[in-house]
Amino acid sequence: MNFTKADRMCFAKRRYPSQIKAGCAIGTILGRDPNAPRNLRAYECPVCRGWHITKEQQDNPEYQKRRWMAGLGVRDLTMAGSVV
Repeated sequence: MNFTKADRMCFAKRRYPSQIKAGCAIGTILGRDPNAPRNLRAYECPVCRGWHITKEQQDNPEYQKRRWMAGLGVRDLTMAGSVV
């Protein structure tokens, strides 16, 4: 089975069933590790529809809107460099 880049990025991360559970996990990480990055945030994954944790900045909503209006979905954008 061939995975897209988005699939590989999703399946390599821990999946949380809700935003609340992901937020609790962030609190646990910050409580246990004093050297953990302080900019952790939870986001809903467009691939698995679960929640993941990241330290990256949130994508600009205006860029997301432009991609959607151009007719590009998440899989269209992430499959550009992958072998299917």
